[in-house]
Amino acid sequence: MVETAEFTGGFRKRPRDPAYARPKNEVPTYKLHKSADLARCWANGKWVGLGKFGSPESKVEFERILAELRSGRRSWISTR
Repeated sequence: MVETAEFTGGFRKRPRDPAYARPKNEVPTYKLHKSADLARCWANGKWVGLGKFGSPESKVEFERILAELRSGRRSWISTR
């Protein structure tokens, strides 16, 4: 059964259907925190700081996180 959008005072509300949900990206991405000029990635439901953006240390840390994820370890986000 398909639900129709209901009118709720000025805007249409979509039904809560998984078809509307955005698919999750399972692989973290290397991101820039602009105001602090730091590298970070979203992992395990939280932001993880990696160090100064573009530095070799931050890239090594990011690769470590990706390697732990690929290995299948459940707690792959061990912070140091």
